[in-house]
Amino acid sequence: MSENPATDPEIQALFGADKVEVYQAPAPVSEWPILAWCRAMGDENPVYRDRNAARSHGHEDVFAPPVMMYSFTMPGVFAETRHSLLSTLRRRLAEHGFNSVLGANFEQEFITPVRLGDRLTRTARFESMSDEKRTSVGAGYFVVLADEIVNQDGAVVGRQKLQTLFFRPAPIDAKRESQTRKAPQPGAAATAGVELPPLRIPVTPTLIIAAALATNDYEPVHHDRDLARSQGLSDIIMNVLTSSGLAIRYVTDWAGPATLVTRISTQLKAPAYPGDTLTLTGWVGESSEPGSVKQVHVRGTNSSGTHIDSIITIS
Repeated sequence: MSENPATDPEIQALFGADKVEVYQAPAPVSEWPILAWCRAMGDENPVYRDRNAARSHGHEDVFAPPVMMYSFTMPGVFAETRHSLLSTLRRRLAEHGFNSVLGANFEQEFITPVRLGDRLTRTARFESMSDEKRTSVGAGYFVVLADEIVNQDGAVVGRQKLQTLFFRPAPIDAKRESQTRKAPQPGAAATAGVELPPLRIPVTPTLIIAAALATNDYEPVHHDRDLARSQGLSDIIMNVLTSSGLAIRYVTDWAGPATLVTRISTQLKAPAYPGDTLTLTGWVGESSEPGSVKQVHVRGTNSSGTHIDSIITIS
């Protein structure tokens, strides 16, 4: 076996335009997963559950919260994924000693709303893998997974890119040193045309686990405390789908049920651990006419610094 993951032939074979994998949702989109998501996120937007409310706010019908397009196509807890592209990459990187994983950046573009009865299919491929990088949690490799999701009619529902860090946990002394430093804090939004009122969300074990399950994400660091600590974390951590879902809830609560979200770009920074408080703040860079496209900047902070920076495009 090659000593360098970047030159490992089995890893290299996973990349390329022809190396794709197709995931089909095991069931049509239904009311229950949407309700479970909304309850876990605390999202009371009626357009996700009430047909009359959706139509009264200018939507064709009820639709799923935008971030959920990915959740419907995720494998689930007992799915056979041993030979998938992702599981093969994880196995090979683990054999090289890079057996821990954290999300880094997440981008989603929403094109066609996901509606009740839709059957979704996701096509996935690896886009890139970085050289070895040193981070506050340990040395590792950043890998970008690109997806396109379509419905039963072949209409593109959306596209997304997830950048994930596969890393070797830093030694205990190095981890202690990194944990004494706060995550980078971007400068204040001094030029904001409109500022959103802050929203404070207690981060509990129930929120982290319930939301991870509602997003169909069974990655152990989101529910298994012992495993999370073995990977250099202090506790279980909130997943990126929850962070993005909460950011969108924050924006649509402010902008109203008629809002259509077309894109979100999220950068993950400090983890969100149980026992902390996530404070969301937001601003729109420039004032614009009602009904026009806006980019809303959302920042989530906790006791460690900045948890997320998101840019959400709405109309």
